[in-house]
Amino acid sequence: MSDIKGSKLLRKLVPDLLAAMQSENTWVNGVVGNGWQVVNPGVAGLEYLVWRGYFDIAGWSSEKLSAFIQGAGFQQADSVFMSVPAQGTGKEWCIISKASIPDEAFSAAYHNAPATTWYAPGMLGSNYDLQEIFTGRFREFSHDANTPYSGIITSQSVWGAGDATAGDKIYITIALRGFGFTTGTAIHYPPTSVVVPATLIDEKDLVYLERLRRSYVLAESRNP
Repeated sequence: MSDIKGSKLLRKLVPDLLAAMQSENTWVNGVVGNGWQVVNPGVAGLEYLVWRGYFDIAGWSSEKLSAFIQGAGFQQADSVFMSVPAQGTGKEWCIISKASIPDEAFSAAYHNAPATTWYAPGMLGSNYDLQEIFTGRFREFSHDANTPYSGIITSQSVWGAGDATAGDKIYITIALRGFGFTTGTAIHYPPTSVVVPATLIDEKDLVYLERLRRSYVLAESRNP
């Protein structure tokens, strides 16, 4: 029986990002921000800015402990500066998941026909089961005539149903996208802290093994 059961608090710091459009909906190469990448889903004029990381919980899984996630917080101490054009919108997805989210998850196959909607992991149309997502947060930023360099939040929603994991990692993904952005449109995304409370439980062997089996089945059935 493990001696490390109880409540834990996972913390990860995400660096800030500075990026600008070199042409309509196409980001300048060489994005300024440690770990941030430009991901092209294969849709003309549609690119994402993506940061990925993870919490290493192999020490817990080696003790055969299940980690029950009690929610997650994405904390920022400044505004998301986004010079959104009058007819454009900026979109942000923050995801905590059991499985990694590779570039392929942003491909054209996981967008609607006009590519205005991304079927985010865990939602119908994606290649992930909802229980693989601990929590996801979506926000939309629209033009604000009073403060043109700071988009106003006009939509926000959350999703996710993953309550526990017996895996070695918990994955973090932050994705940003502009729609209707024009040449010179810029984003300054502030430093972000990701805080995830977890409770460690030593489950009965059959329950623990079924949790491992379910994770394996979901991973094997997914492509990517």
